[in-house]
Amino acid sequence: MRRVDLSAVIGAGFALWGFQIGSAPFSDNSFFTHLATGRLILDRGGIPRVDPYSTTAAGADWVVQSWLFSGVVAGIEELAGPVGIQVFIGLLTAILGALAWRLTADAESIIPRIALTAAVVGVGSAFWSERPALVGLIFLAVLRLRLERRTGPTWWIVPMMWVWVNVHGSFPLGVVLVAVWLVGNRADRRTHPQEKALALTTVGGVLLGAVNPLGLQLLLFPVELLGRSEVLRVVIEWQAPGFDTLGQQLFLLILAAAIVGVARSATWTDGLVVSVFVIAALLGSRNLPVAALLIAPVAARGLRGVGTIRGDRPLPFPAVFVTAAILLFGVAASGRSAGAQFNLRSYPVRATAYLEAEGLSRPVTADIVGNFRELLFGEEAEAYFDDRFDMYPPEFVTDSVTLLRARPGALDVLAEETVVLWESDAPLATVLRVSPEWTVRFSDEHWVVFERR
Repeated sequence: MRRVDLSAVIGAGFALWGFQIGSAPFSDNSFFTHLATGRLILDRGGIPRVDPYSTTAAGADWVVQSWLFSGVVAGIEELAGPVGIQVFIGLLTAILGALAWRLTADAESIIPRIALTAAVVGVGSAFWSERPALVGLIFLAVLRLRLERRTGPTWWIVPMMWVWVNVHGSFPLGVVLVAVWLVGNRADRRTHPQEKALALTTVGGVLLGAVNPLGLQLLLFPVELLGRSEVLRVVIEWQAPGFDTLGQQLFLLILAAAIVGVARSATWTDGLVVSVFVIAALLGSRNLPVAALLIAPVAARGLRGVGTIRGDRPLPFPAVFVTAAILLFGVAASGRSAGAQFNLRSYPVRATAYLEAEGLSRPVTADIVGNFRELLFGEEAEAYFDDRFDMYPPEFVTDSVTLLRARPGALDVLAEETVVLWESDAPLATVLRVSPEWTVRFSDEHWVVFERR
C-alpha cells in the first residue's frame, strides 16, 4: 500500500470537515429552484426556455444557466432520494476541503498549514452551500493547482471547462486566472513549458461549452448578467463585504499572509493573482471564497519557515489510517441520512399551508419565499418573485426592493394585489398592519398573511 504521511491524514480531516459543511440539511433558497427545475427537465425531457414559475414574469425568456447541475441533482433524487443529494453535495465540499489543504503545501510546516487551511475553509463555510457554484470553486482550485505545477497533461482541462460552462456562470474566472498567470509569467521573464497548452485548453474548453442544448446563450450569460449592474446592486452577495463576520475577518488574515508571500517571492505572478482577485472580493462578497482559494498558495509561501513540524514523514500502519478515514466518512454520511434533509425553519411552512387550505392564491412574497414555493409546487408555484435577478425586468426588481425596505410607494406597488405573505417583523408588515386597506388573516411567530379588505 502507498505510504500514508501526517499531511495526508490532516488533509482527510479537512475533507471530513468539508463534508460536514456540505451535507447539512438543505436550506438555500436558490437550491430549491435548481431542484425544481431539474425535476422539470426530467419530466419534460428538455430544458425550459421561458419562466414556468412566476405570475409576474410568466413566459419571459429564461436562460437556465445551471441546467446540468439541476438535471444531475434531480436525477440523484430519483435514484436515491434527498439523502443521495445530501451525500453528493457533501462529497463536493469534501473535495473542496482537501483541495484547500493541497493549496497550502508551500507552507511546508504542519502548524501554519493547518491554520491557513482552516481560515480558507472558514471563509468558504458561509458560501459552500448546495449551489452549482461549488463545482465552479472545485474547478478553479484544480486549475490553480495545475498552474503551480510545471509539468503534466493538460488535455483534461478541455472537458473540465465544458462542464463548468454548463454548470455555473463563474467559468470566466478560470479564463481570468490563466490570463493573469500568463501575464505575470511574462512580466517575470519566466517561461513555462506548457504556457501555450494551458491557454489553448482553457479557452478551447470554454468555446466547446457552446455545444450544449442552449448554445451560445451560456457563453453570453455572464456578460449579460454583469450588464444588469443596477439590479445586482440590491443583491447582498454582490455588495462589498463589511468584514463584520468571522468568515470575512478570516479572509483578512489570509490576505495578510499573502502580502508577506508576495514580498518574499517578489514576483509579478503572485502579485497580480493576489491583486486581481482580492479587488474582486472587495467589490463583491460572493468573491471572497474565490479569492481565499486562489491566494492560498501565495499566503502559504508567506508562512514558509514558520514552525518545524513537517508532514511528509510516513506513518506506521497506513492501512489503519485509511480504514479509519473511510469509517469516519461512513459515520458522517449515515448520521446525515438519519436526520431531516430539508431545514425549512426560515420558510413560511404553516403560512403556506394556510394559504392552500383557504384557497388564497398568488400571494405577494419576498424572493426567498418564491424559491420555496417553486420547490413545493413546481409549475403551480404562482411565485411573485424569486432570486433569478437575471430574468426579471429592472423596474420590477426596483418595486420588489421598495417592498422589502417598505419605502414610500410600497402601498402603490401593491395596488393591484389582494394577498401578501411577509415576515412578521419586517418593515412592510408594520406598514400593512396600520393600513386600513389590509387585514391580518393568519400570523405565527415569524410570518403573517394579509388580505385586502
